[in-house]
Amino acid sequence: MMLIRFGRALALILLFLAAITASAQVTGGLKVGGNAAFILRSKTVVGTTEPKPGMVGGLFLSLPLSERVAVQPEVQYSQLGTTFKGSSRFSSSTRRKLYLDEVTVPLLLKVFLVRKKIHLHIGPQIGFIVRANQEGLNSGKATTFDVRSQYRATDYGVVIGAGANLPLRLTFDVRYIAGLADLTVAQIQEDIGVRNQHALQLLLGLRIF
Repeated sequence: MMLIRFGRALALILLFLAAITASAQVTGGLKVGGNAAFILRSKTVVGTTEPKPGMVGGLFLSLPLSERVAVQPEVQYSQLGTTFKGSSRFSSSTRRKLYLDEVTVPLLLKVFLVRKKIHLHIGPQIGFIVRANQEGLNSGKATTFDVRSQYRATDYGVVIGAGANLPLRLTFDVRYIAGLADLTVAQIQEDIGVRNQHALQLLLGLRIF
């Protein structure tokens, strides 16, 4: 319910911004791409973590502030998480995957370097965790555990990257997302430590207007 209300409010805000900047060459469209997501831990319980691939997709709206500067809010559905190597109290598998799906909202400041073709961008991002499952083996059988009780409902971090406007109304972005939030709930921090979500993203976009 909270996500539905948030989505409606964000949609109204985006529509309002689009309306008041209609004469300012506002652009917007779709983005889709992939994540290489991993979690950094403050303590190593057992084993290590490795990047986990996932998909990401959503909407963007670019609002120019000047000839070389723009603000770009986005809404994405992002498949994050990590791959663990080593056993745990939930699984005897030596290789397990944590699926953390988030609805993320980056707010980026874009600075164009070359004739509105190449840009750098940086800004904050907030995420809302909608799925938290861990997949592995238990007594030789593939098992999926719901681990949402181990993780907080919200995530936040910083996005930094670069992008380009391509022919045929296409865009391309490469980004690094550095998670700043402690994802683990206080009750289990002593056991598994603090966990921060990080990801490398590659995105292909289509400007619809």
